[in-house]
Amino acid sequence: MRSIAPRTMWKVLATATLPLSVLVLAPGVAAAADRTCSGDIGAEIVDGDVIVPAGATCGMDETTVQGDVLVGAEGTVFVRGGQVTGSIDAVAGGASVSVEGVTVGADVRVPGGSASIVSSTIGGDLELQSNDGPVSVEGSTIDGTVRADQNTGGLTITNNQIGADLQCSGNDPIPTGGGN
Repeated sequence: MRSIAPRTMWKVLATATLPLSVLVLAPGVAAAADRTCSGDIGAEIVDGDVIVPAGATCGMDETTVQGDVLVGAEGTVFVRGGQVTGSIDAVAGGASVSVEGVTVGADVRVPGGSASIVSSTIGGDLELQSNDGPVSVEGSTIDGTVRADQNTGGLTITNNQIGADLQCSGNDPIPTGGGN
């Protein structure tokens, strides 16, 4: 029986395992663009989603996010200036979302926490559902529908340009504002 030289054996193993290593590493490359935030992000470009873990606080100042901003339960995000090409989603209750002077390419959704949307542009819908903290929308442009339902922490909607419908139901206290 003929033996295989060590150098040849190494080439065979390297060639045989290369496709497997590409399969294992390739998904990690795409995920590496996403960024977990538990602090501050300045004027930079994030090529992917920004993920705010449950209970964490994230501040973004003049940041461009080429993806979504996802906020976990009891998480807090402050977005000042900049742009989010996707959506801003508080994916669980108790989150606090503050957006000021930001362009959002798609929807903003905040269920069961609090929200402040000031002097911003939202390319899709704004959904404010079952929030027990204060909710305010002021001086903003929303291309889609604004839905504010079952909020109990106070709701103010003032001086906005709304491209579709403004729908409010089941809010207590009754919403305040005008000029929409």
